[in-house]
Amino acid sequence: MLDNKAELLLEYISNYCGAEYKIITVKELQNALPSYLNSTEETIKNLIKTLSMRELIINKYFDGEQYCLKCLPKGKDYLESRILTLAENHKTKKQVLKLAFFSSFFGGSLGGFLAFIITQFF
Repeated sequence: MLDNKAELLLEYISNYCGAEYKIITVKELQNALPSYLNSTEETIKNLIKTLSMRELIINKYFDGEQYCLKCLPKGKDYLESRILTLAENHKTKKQVLKLAFFSSFFGGSLGGFLAFIITQFF
């Protein structure tokens, strides 16, 4: 499981590079992440190292300012599985909300009916 920064960087690399080697500057990678994450050059280096160690990308070289990167099929599979997981979670939440609504509606109706019966017979 990757943290949010690593996932965002992997997504950017996947979209930018695809299955080909592309040269990307450190500044481009920093700008790819939202500003509130405060990504420094050291952060980018660590994230690239993490993604490379997990065999999600290949870092062909780094010359101090530029990376030569390629997204591996395992990286694309990781991103696709995250999208599917998020979609399943959304679907599950929707089902839970429907169940909660109908349960509360049924419970309220049953309570109202019982109150009506009690007031009529007692």
